Amino acid sequence: MEWLNTNSRTGFSLVEVLLSAAMLAFLVTALVGALIVGRESVATSGAQNRAIFLAEEGLEAARDVRKDAYANLTDGMHGVVMSTNKWVFSGNSDTTDIFTRVITVSAAGTNRKQVTSTVTWPQTVQRPGSVSVITYLSNWQQTNAPINSCTSACLIYGYSTGTCRPNANACSQNGEINVPEGALVCQAENPLLNVCCCQP
Repeated sequence: MEWLNTNSRTGFSLVEVLLSAAMLAFLVTALVGALIVGRESVATSGAQNRAIFLAEEGLEAARDVRKDAYANLTDGMHGVVMSTNKWVFSGNSDTTDIFTRVITVSAAGTNRKQVTSTVTWPQTVQRPGSVSVITYLSNWQQTNAPINSCTSACLIYGYSTGTCRPNANACSQNGEINVPEGALVCQAENPLLNVCCCQP
């Protein structure tokens, strides 16, 4: 009888060990999986932030091209490079590390262009990442309309509607760009609103 009890206790201990080992393996697998997913999320977030920066830089490059000569804003797909301290169009795209940027220019009315800056990168093996930002650029040298409102000042720079606000900080808080040409118009309308903010 005592021999049977000993065997029974030994068998029960073996089951416990197997269950404990299975639970431990499950927990280790879950923790490793969580760490891998966490690291991938951080890497993906960092890549997306870099892509947004490069896309916005592409729009600034297009503004630089327009400033040099509006005729240089030719319709089509372009890459951008720095040449003698200014941006110029070069090729159909440009590459920085793992990121490929394409600046697409298309007509958007008389003396006005739509500029789209798109950045793509291999986010995962199965899925590429992509970010696009858009702005409108006008031929401000050919725009003879007087600046009689904040919006007209914004149109000169290729932005859309404008809003008078109390300071430049209010512009950035609303995701807008401050243009100095509209400041006097805003002050004339209301001395407390002395900054012209444009919607990109």
